Amino acid sequence: LVEKGEALPDGAYQKALAERDRLIDLFAQDMDGFDGILTLPTLGEAPLISEGTGNPGPCVAWTLLGLPSSTLPHSFGPAGLPLGIQLVGKPGADSLHLALSSAVEKRIAKKAHRKPKDGMFV
Repeated sequence: LVEKGEALPDGAYQKALAERDRLIDLFAQDMDGFDGILTLPTLGEAPLISEGTGNPGPCVAWTLLGLPSSTLPHSFGPAGLPLGIQLVGKPGADSLHLALSSAVEKRIAKKAHRKPKDGMFV
């Protein structure tokens, strides 16, 4: 992967950075009037540690755009492993994003921290 990046011509890299900046501006416009987006952090429940960290596909756009994001525990999946939700904030609005994440976590904490017993919440 590093070798691919090093082989990229500078003009192509600068063009990609310009496109990234355009997408950040477009996202900021689309977020006008909203504090954040609620989305998935992964494509399922947490995998066993021996299976890696899971599929981070849903996070790629937020990482590319450098947006503030946080994952909060939400519930448990069929195997009893954690499921999360992800909040994504506006560009440059890290403090607002942290406040929103804190408020959401307080609202869902009771559900998120209950462990399933025999596949059922008790």
